[in-house]
Amino acid sequence: MRPTWLITLLALLPLSGACAEPPLDFTAILKDVQMLRKVDNHLTLVLWMPEQYWKASLQSNDRLTDKAKAEFLEAMRPYTMVAVVDANVGFGGAFTFSSSDTVREIVKIEDSAGNLYAPLDPQTVGGSMKNLLQAMRPILANAMGALGSNLEFMLFPTDSKSGGRIADPTREGFFTVHVSDLRFRYRLPLGSLLPPMVDTRTGDTFPGNYHFDPFTGGRLTPAPSSADSK
Repeated sequence: MRPTWLITLLALLPLSGACAEPPLDFTAILKDVQMLRKVDNHLTLVLWMPEQYWKASLQSNDRLTDKAKAEFLEAMRPYTMVAVVDANVGFGGAFTFSSSDTVREIVKIEDSAGNLYAPLDPQTVGGSMKNLLQAMRPILANAMGALGSNLEFMLFPTDSKSGGRIADPTREGFFTVHVSDLRFRYRLPLGSLLPPMVDTRTGDTFPGNYHFDPFTGGRLTPAPSSADSK
């Protein structure tokens, strides 16, 4: 999946939209939030889309005003958003996609306490978010073909049953997306949102959510910023 389709999508959505945020690395975030699993001839793609994911995709889009970007993020903020493609891969790479109703039945998310959440009923979703979701499908179909047509966007609560957030990309923890009997576990915080860590003995760098060098076992320290090195 190429990151550019999101930029195309956001430029075409009927938003009306200031996000003075530090630059985010969209490619690194996409690597953290996108998971692909192929078991025999069955393929499942899961894409978790936290607020930082959308901020990263919006920051380089000069077709939208700052007001439109802010309104887009405001519409997304009350939800935990996950997109799923579920398909069988046949002879010659032909895909047979699970229907929207089927996907919604087999997908749940689980918080760190083991509580499960089903997708929200579309009728309970706010009007702004509902309009965005309705606009996405034809745009994605034009931009991505069959994959875009069968990418099912699902909304879940933001807050867990015990109070905190189900999936906070900036705090220690984890959450899991269940697609039938497959589990896609997200370790938090996302390394792409943190400064890189370095093994001062070897000079090797690792994502920001690593605490130890997986090869030497040495404790990692935050890499010096460019400002620190001046």
